[in-house]
Amino acid sequence: MKIKTLIFGVLLFIMNCSILVTVQAQEIPSSVRTLAEGKASDNKIVKWVTDKQREKYIAITAIGSLIEISLDGKWLRTTQLMSEKKLPTVLKNALEPYLDTNDIDNYAFVDDAAKGKYYIADLTPKDEDDGDDSTIYIDTNGKIVGKEKR
Repeated sequence: MKIKTLIFGVLLFIMNCSILVTVQAQEIPSSVRTLAEGKASDNKIVKWVTDKQREKYIAITAIGSLIEISLDGKWLRTTQLMSEKKLPTVLKNALEPYLDTNDIDNYAFVDDAAKGKYYIADLTPKDEDDGDDSTIYIDTNGKIVGKEKR
């Protein structure tokens, strides 16, 4: 159930940033569908969305992956939401210094055509005087590579 809530949250975030339109698979160019199916591996694509403002298609798989492909058919990124129970050790170790002062949730693994592979997690300070909510970016070796306010 938590994965479905996370998917819904990601979609709401995307919707707030642009205009999304749900479309039928038949309305998506066959080359885009084929590319998304290849990226989805054995996971079934359950929904298609177009984001004309950001010029991309988004395929959503049954396990919660978001596959983004440009309107001209180039793969942009795949985002896989992750369960807290199944976090890789490298990610747990990188987040450990933040545990005392933050609640951490919304974990994801991102494979980005331009930026490569990395993890993200959302930080919420336990004490509201300790700063703003933020998203932290961690490379696959466990190095913090970025942090931005949400």
